[in-house]
Amino acid sequence: MKNIYEKYIKNHDFSVNGSSLKYPHRFNKNMNFKLKKEIKRFTQSILRNEVVNLTLTLKQQFNGIDLDEIIMEQNLKHFLNILNSKVFGNGFKRFGKRLKVIVKKENSINQRLHFHLILELPKRYDYLIFSKLIIESINKTDFFYLEHHMNHPNSKNDKLGWFNYIMKGNLNNSIDWNNSVL
Repeated sequence: MKNIYEKYIKNHDFSVNGSSLKYPHRFNKNMNFKLKKEIKRFTQSILRNEVVNLTLTLKQQFNGIDLDEIIMEQNLKHFLNILNSKVFGNGFKRFGKRLKVIVKKENSINQRLHFHLILELPKRYDYLIFSKLIIESINKTDFFYLEHHMNHPNSKNDKLGWFNYIMKGNLNNSIDWNNSVL
């Protein structure tokens, strides 16, 4: 696992709030260390815990409103808030309980905006019930198409395969840090 983590940290320019992690003089060194540590911990937890892999494609326009990055992130935040409310109930608002999730935003070849997510599967839910909650949450958003790709990986190879797939290409500004919860 350490090799995968080091590969992505060394070969990609992660940035948070415009400050690059490759250039520590532009970023708080303590925060740099904490972020690297959290990414490493999350990638290791992917192998230990049950996760759901999810791809969500966005409508390019809804009710005359064109999709942009701000609306894209707000729509995902709305989706995650609905899902967290369904999973944690009142604990989501009162105690800040949230599902662990890593989010990557991407453009397809035909310039369709979409998200790739790795969501933790709560221990009290099986995959079928949790997938129903995900679908219900998707249906309550404006910009997501009802069509989506959802997968419950059964092996470590499947989990690592999806992680490597979503981490492909240039990661600079493609990880949605506003909606990722490590």
